[in-house]
Amino acid sequence: MRYTFIQLLNEYHISIPLIQRDYAQGRIDEKAEAVRNHLVPALKKALQQGVSFDFDFIYGTVKEDVLLPLDGQQRLTTLFLLHWYLNMKEEGDLTKSLQRFSYETRLTTKDFLEHLIERKYKLEDFSDESISKVILNEKWFRHQWKFDPNIKGMLTMLDLIHLEFHSITQEMCVLLTSNECPITFSFMNLDEFKLGEELYIKMNARGRALSTFENFKAQFEQLLESFEYFDEMNEFSFKLDRDWTDLLWEHLGIEKTLDRPFLNIFTFISSTLQVKKFVSPDVFESKRYTDMDVLREIYNEKEAVQYLFDVLDAWNDVEDKKEFFAKIEHETPLFIEEPNLFKSLVETGNITLLERIYFYTVTQALLHDKKEELPELLRIVRNLVQRVRQERQGEYTSNLRYDSIEGIFKVIDLFIENKQNPYNTLFTIEKSPSFTRDSIEQERLKATLLKTRPELVDALFKLEDIREFSGNLSAIFSSFEKYDKKLVDVIIEMITLDQGLIARVLLTCEDYKHQLGNSTLGENHSSKRYLYGGNARKAFLWTTANLQKVWEEVFNRYFAVKKSSVKETLQYIIDTENRWGKMHYAYYFVKYPIIFSEKHFTFVFESEKGLLIEKISGKTIQSLHINPIYEAVINEIPSLCLENKSIAKSVERSSLVTNFGDILWLEDGEWTTTKTLIPVLDKYKVNLAKDLDLVEQGVQLVKLLDRK
Repeated sequence: MRYTFIQLLNEYHISIPLIQRDYAQGRIDEKAEAVRNHLVPALKKALQQGVSFDFDFIYGTVKEDVLLPLDGQQRLTTLFLLHWYLNMKEEGDLTKSLQRFSYETRLTTKDFLEHLIERKYKLEDFSDESISKVILNEKWFRHQWKFDPNIKGMLTMLDLIHLEFHSITQEMCVLLTSNECPITFSFMNLDEFKLGEELYIKMNARGRALSTFENFKAQFEQLLESFEYFDEMNEFSFKLDRDWTDLLWEHLGIEKTLDRPFLNIFTFISSTLQVKKFVSPDVFESKRYTDMDVLREIYNEKEAVQYLFDVLDAWNDVEDKKEFFAKIEHETPLFIEEPNLFKSLVETGNITLLERIYFYTVTQALLHDKKEELPELLRIVRNLVQRVRQERQGEYTSNLRYDSIEGIFKVIDLFIENKQNPYNTLFTIEKSPSFTRDSIEQERLKATLLKTRPELVDALFKLEDIREFSGNLSAIFSSFEKYDKKLVDVIIEMITLDQGLIARVLLTCEDYKHQLGNSTLGENHSSKRYLYGGNARKAFLWTTANLQKVWEEVFNRYFAVKKSSVKETLQYIIDTENRWGKMHYAYYFVKYPIIFSEKHFTFVFESEKGLLIEKISGKTIQSLHINPIYEAVINEIPSLCLENKSIAKSVERSSLVTNFGDILWLEDGEWTTTKTLIPVLDKYKVNLAKDLDLVEQGVQLVKLLDRK
């Protein structure tokens, strides 16, 4: 249905909703000026000559006789200003009608319009000065209104309308408000067509029902206004409508709104500022940062507001963020699921503490023009935070806590603020509550090595970038210093091999078992549980610092006997360097590969001397278990043994069960059996060769028992 502005005003109150952007046709820029300079003369021509002027479609929804324009706000505002001006110029009686038009985008705009409509101006009031100058000097005009972009835009438009219309003697107000008014538009009530959300999203990504975000936006602007940060309030509104919308455009999601992406990055920035003031357990919870009391504490200094703007502007300057982070990942792998941290942050907001640290590092580098140093800086930060970890049951997990972030951010800021390169800056950091002295020292050792032997940089980085190391070379750094580049490919292949082979090689050098705790398995219920690494626990073998000497010996032996392949060399060491006696458990662990055949190299020792040991199939004592020597015997003669009967559950010991019903076990390091069978077993044992180990003895005894 076609309407004139007055017809629409008489039918509805018109309220420009909070979701709308600021009045753009009054902006001071080239594009807006071109629009004004075309539009206002066209409106004048329509009224002077009665030429039809089609203002196209106005879309909106109606709530209790209040029209909320979803598209057409700019045109409606311009028509309002034209009606106000001509009503003033010709001393008409449109005051009551004009009072039905209001703005909800800003309280300042709403107040200004109320005052403007109430004032009884005449044309001669503006004979010497522009409308804007007169109004700006009025006592009723509040100082803070100068910073409202809507008001500034309206005054700019009124100045142009005055310039075009003030000298015209022809009365236009009657025509403007009559049914013959040539300036018309089509109004579509989207509620009637059930197209409100869907259609408006296609026209304007900001369009939707009032949301938490829009409430937040208005409240945050009011917060800035309450601090009298008028320039900042204006800049926030302007950039959110333009630059920062562009920044977040491709991350709008299915809602096609700024809500989620903007609030996510705003939360990150605000929490970063909060961390530097005070750390609380909920410091990274997004709901904190829509609470104006919290934001009042954070942004009560202009520096904090400027930091907010600077971060958003810095990321807006990064044109292709996917490519930017792909380059970072190529130069310094961060071992995170989604390399594009910006995407993760703005689309989900659910980033880990580790990712938060990385994103802060990159952000600070962008802010301080340190992009060239970013790969080195990020590498050092990655290595340090990856080593903030705790060992539990032989597995390393991150020990980063919310209350450690402040200290980590301070260290990052030291790197950023120091004029030296990141590796030199390392030597200026005395201590940090967030990083151990040993961790910082490891990075210093690397920096020293690279300074004296820069040709090793690629080899060192290649090692650091192996996921199992994640920058932690504490166990193998001394070996790298000795064997340098030629060690790298050896380690890369060793990590891909079955880790049982690696554990056996390590055991030829030292009994390196790591105690996990105690166990109730066995008769005395005071056994000890040990770990040797495993395919599921590679980080334990490769990054535990107290294994450094063991690794040194492994690599010394490796390069002393190097064969045609890594695997062949390791097997040669196992075959020639098993110097444990046959009554020592490690002899069997080295010799028989079946012992290290599970994912978890976990064993319970009831009696090491008596070889009362149980191999745990899982991580806990509730897992199935078997004495590894029995397992080795079964592996040699599977057709003569019942493996499923030999495996034990709960706290009981395992035994070696033959397929003909006999049961054998070890006691004080010797094979024994049931009372009725002991005489037979003893007779067989006497005839065994003296140089047989316990596995070989077990095989022979089972075979002899099978023949009896």
